[in-house]
Amino acid sequence: MYLNDVLQKINCRKETYYKSMEEICNISSDNNTMYGYVAGIIDGEGSIEIHKNRSGFVPRITVTNTNDKLILYVKSILKFGSIIRRKNGINRKDVYVLIISNPKEILEVLKIIYPYLKIKQDRAIIMLYFVTEKLIHHKLILCRDTQSEYNLYSQMRVLNHRGK
Repeated sequence: MYLNDVLQKINCRKETYYKSMEEICNISSDNNTMYGYVAGIIDGEGSIEIHKNRSGFVPRITVTNTNDKLILYVKSILKFGSIIRRKNGINRKDVYVLIISNPKEILEVLKIIYPYLKIKQDRAIIMLYFVTEKLIHHKLILCRDTQSEYNLYSQMRVLNHRGK
């Protein structure tokens, strides 16, 4: 899916999008290599998703890998999230997962990695709108689902669909 299609589906004008991206992604060039590397890891080993549970819609960025050093490195660069270890059964390596689900933290992470994302830029756009809406409406404690949240959730589900 191309940027224009995503912007059209979430009802955003291209001029507004580019202006907000310029403001959001104002970062120093000293960290470009690290942020580019982390964005590549998120593109390949991570997910940007809106999860639905009993209490409502929850934004989430995750990175999963069997190498704990890689997950620790990503966390040290991003400065946010929690790491959990999942046992993966007999004769399989344990899996380490970095989970970022706080809307403020997600916004900060997307600010630094968005310019470097190649595969998941469309998901990042939807997530930016989702967390921005949560922060603007002071709905950090997830209560009611709004139509806007549901629409963004639906768009994210389409993008994250596996298979045909």
